[in-house]
Amino acid sequence: MTPTLDRGGMVSFKPIINCVYIVGLHVMFYATYMDNHPMMAKMGGNMPMHNHPRLGMILTGPLVGIALGLVQGLFAWLASKIIKRPEVAA
Repeated sequence: MTPTLDRGGMVSFKPIINCVYIVGLHVMFYATYMDNHPMMAKMGGNMPMHNHPRLGMILTGPLVGIALGLVQGLFAWLASKIIKRPEVAA
C-alpha cells in the first residue's frame, strides 16, 4: 500500500470507529436527554421506529458512520490525485 492510501484508509476508518462509541453513548443517555428535551421527545413520535428509538439508533448509527467514512475516504483519495507531492531527491 502507498502512504496516501494508508492515510486515506485511516481517514475513512475513523468514522466507523467513532460511530460505535457515539451510538453507545446515545443509547445509554437517551432517557436523560429526552427527559430534558420535551420538544425532541414530541418530534420523535413522528419518526420511524418511534416505539423502539434505541434500536433505531443501533441500526442506523453504524450505517451512517460507514457511509460518512466512505465519503471521507473518497475525498482523501481525490485530494491525493489533485495535489501532487514534490519529488524527493535521493
